[in-house]
Amino acid sequence: MFFPVDKTETIDVTGYTCVLPTVSIGNVGQLSIDLIISTLKCELIGSIFHRAVVPLFGKNAFDKQSKRPTTAIDVYVSKNHKLLILQIRTALVKRHQGEFVDSLYSWLNDVKIANVLVLSSVDAVERHDRAISEPDQIYFYEGLSENKIDREEIQRLSGKEFKMHYSLREQTDVDDFFPGSGYLPALIDKTKQLNSTFVSLFLYCLEGDNRPQGTMMTSFVLDLLAIKKENGNKYRTKCPHSWAILDDKLDSALSMF
Repeated sequence: MFFPVDKTETIDVTGYTCVLPTVSIGNVGQLSIDLIISTLKCELIGSIFHRAVVPLFGKNAFDKQSKRPTTAIDVYVSKNHKLLILQIRTALVKRHQGEFVDSLYSWLNDVKIANVLVLSSVDAVERHDRAISEPDQIYFYEGLSENKIDREEIQRLSGKEFKMHYSLREQTDVDDFFPGSGYLPALIDKTKQLNSTFVSLFLYCLEGDNRPQGTMMTSFVLDLLAIKKENGNKYRTKCPHSWAILDDKLDSALSMF
């Protein structure tokens, strides 16, 4: 599943927090991961390949001069902040999502990851009335109550707990509560079977330019994980050069491929 950049080097990530996105509506999770990697100058250590993952091969998203390509799932580390970061750029084939989660958690257990934080977004068209009155509210959902990420700190940062109240709705399927969130429902179902834990952060959004939401999510994550510079100051988020194609002319955008 995991293929390291340097097969001769072993990177110890014992006790690290793994942060990863779901490929969801508006791409908020992916945008946030891009910002985290760029801001913290994370190191690429490998890629993940699985039959559930739609292949991708393109220019390097973070270094203009690099000849190393971007793939569907690239793996980065921030040794200073004990982060293992997965950037997932393509959707997972639905019939293989459960198998992917199995393989992912097997690997995360092997490398002794302490916490898993999943960044996502949900279709704003499907949100309930209360959520409509709270624009850009970050919600959190705990895969199991035994997770090690401090829920009180999430709430102190104004994160709001999301609960699935089956008795109050017609829906009984997890997918119905997280429309547009990619493989998040599969992750919830599978981790219950595996007795594994994670915390998901998400917000409601629509398709379009969601860079502000991605920046908001990034700031929330950095505050939640108490990630600061060595002098104690907060990081100022740094956009990767690949984001420039969103503002360039079409011919510049096509030059990426």
